[in-house]
Amino acid sequence: MSDNLVAGITVKDYNLSRKTDRWKEKLMGFIMTQQRTPFQWDHNDCVSFATNCIMAMTGIDVVDWLRGKYYDKHTAKQALWGHMGMGLVKTFSKIFEENGFKRTDQINIGDICFVEIQNLDPEASRMFGNVTMAVVVNRSGHIMAPGKNGLEILNKYKLVKAWTL
Repeated sequence: MSDNLVAGITVKDYNLSRKTDRWKEKLMGFIMTQQRTPFQWDHNDCVSFATNCIMAMTGIDVVDWLRGKYYDKHTAKQALWGHMGMGLVKTFSKIFEENGFKRTDQINIGDICFVEIQNLDPEASRMFGNVTMAVVVNRSGHIMAPGKNGLEILNKYKLVKAWTL
């Protein structure tokens, strides 16, 4: 089925997109501001980066309950478990489903994914078994996530789960 514009919302195969007008420009603008920002809990870790990308594309803050609640790996884990009683992937799977995001196996620009990758940030990676949250940034399936010294573009990873907004 082709795309249709209904009341300013793009409709594809009867699924409503949560993305706003000019979402690609907003996403790339946000990414440009973060490129050289080093990893920092609750500012430029995988969760804050990916959810800030979601906010840039949709205007929706899916983690207003989490912002300002953690400053290291221990408090991050406590905040996730304390809020939903689940780890990273399960917590965000539930949040994404509640916000109408759709699971996908065919990733595209702007999709949010969990990937298994070695040594992106040793401290954070060990916390969730080398799984990190990232955003798809091009049609070739490259993803971007915070590394120790800033954002990194990655093309070798194992896709765990992905959602389209």
